[in-house]
Amino acid sequence: MRAVLGSEKKRWLGNLDDATQVLVDIAPQLALTYPGIRLPARMARQYGSSFNANPSLGSTAIEYAVAVRLVWLSNLPLARRLELVTALSGTIKEILYARPSRRAFRFVSNLAEVNHLIAEAIESVAKSDSVAGEDGD
Repeated sequence: MRAVLGSEKKRWLGNLDDATQVLVDIAPQLALTYPGIRLPARMARQYGSSFNANPSLGSTAIEYAVAVRLVWLSNLPLARRLELVTALSGTIKEILYARPSRRAFRFVSNLAEVNHLIAEAIESVAKSDSVAGEDGD
């Protein structure tokens, strides 16, 4: 039974790796799907990320995709990687899957949390010193 569960775990982790890779591959398409939703100028100064002074939902989707892939490729412990990927995905899902009439409101209300989670993910990876593959993984 342990062997079966071990192979299932390996398969699930492979699926997560594939999903994060596809997410980064389609990030430009995702960004073009949501180009017009931007923060009002006064809020952009408060919530703009270090990467984008006036973020749109599309640019935030790209930042999310890259952060999730970076976390997945990192040398962080599996539990921490899963925690960060789950937190990031749950927050962005609330925005992207909202009804079109509510999407802009969700974007404005959740952007600070998304930016915080992306910064936390990048900081966690930086502290782990390297990503998988750099050491011949």
